[in-house]
Amino acid sequence: MYKDGLVQGEYLVFYDSGSEGEKGPLQAKGNCVNDLFEGKYTFYFESGAIEQIRSYVNDEFNGEYEIYYDSGSKDVMGPIREKGNAVNGYVDGRVEYYKRNGQIDYYELWEDGNQIERRIALVIGNENYIDNPLKNPVNDANLIAESLEKLNFEVLKYTNLATEKEMEAAIKDFGLKRKNYEIAFIYYAGHAIQIDNKNFLLPTMEEYNDQYDLKQNAVSLQTILQFLEYARDDQLNFLVLDACRDNRYEQRISLSRSGSGGSGLAKVSPPSGSLIAFSTNAGETADDNQDGDNSIYTQVLAEKMLEENVSIEQVFKNVRTDVQMITKDMGRYQSPVEENKLVGDVFYLNPTYVEE
Repeated sequence: MYKDGLVQGEYLVFYDSGSEGEKGPLQAKGNCVNDLFEGKYTFYFESGAIEQIRSYVNDEFNGEYEIYYDSGSKDVMGPIREKGNAVNGYVDGRVEYYKRNGQIDYYELWEDGNQIERRIALVIGNENYIDNPLKNPVNDANLIAESLEKLNFEVLKYTNLATEKEMEAAIKDFGLKRKNYEIAFIYYAGHAIQIDNKNFLLPTMEEYNDQYDLKQNAVSLQTILQFLEYARDDQLNFLVLDACRDNRYEQRISLSRSGSGGSGLAKVSPPSGSLIAFSTNAGETADDNQDGDNSIYTQVLAEKMLEENVSIEQVFKNVRTDVQMITKDMGRYQSPVEENKLVGDVFYLNPTYVEE
């Protein structure tokens, strides 16, 4: 209805019927006052089921809104799929996403129509092993945690996790929180080993006399990877393993089953949206740097992460360049590598913005 050239009263929008002169199913229904949306506005699926309900004040999207799964029945709402709030035309505050069973799947935070990027990190440093201690992993974990905190990560830091149960509990705690964050960074320093081309991270107080001890007492890298496979387009994951350090466990386990083990770690294919970085090449070992307080790799990484306006791919290239140069001069050449399946736009750990 028009009055003085302005839309007044009920306002209807229809899907394309595909036939000339015929209206398709109702797509949206609302109310107009002086050509401006005002009050409740309802959107519909082509099935006729209610798809979304939102409110307008003076033509601006305001107040709580809800989006539903398709019920398949006309004028019937299916289970809630998304719930949030808008202020002056922009999504603002907490937006919750639901599974069909009504349970919250994850949530996002928004401000003035812009999603707030949240970052979470899991940092583990293990060094006080029963019969094969290391010197620097705790220092390494502390150093990386400091850099990550400067980059606005919420850091979950653990040192000297003694048992398989303790380590898996720490990983699970991180994993359950991870889905509500857009960016995840995992760092592990300590002993790790491969067997049958599978990688295992070693708690400090377990026994590793043979392959059976390993599989029972160590933590499979897959335990971490399963939490990086959560399917959201805006999530990125970075997993760093400074864990290829020489250890007696490799020789011991290799002797228990000929050909089952090997020096260093095995290659790993990362989930989509993820990058996995190794402190040295597959099948090789890295130095714990007995002459310093940190491993060479971690020391360089902690510095390069903080450089401004450097893409994440370039960060790791810069790390590799410096580690190769430093260790070559020390007579113990080390070449870090990455497996990369990142997607989407270029990502910067430490971006700076200049107002135009």
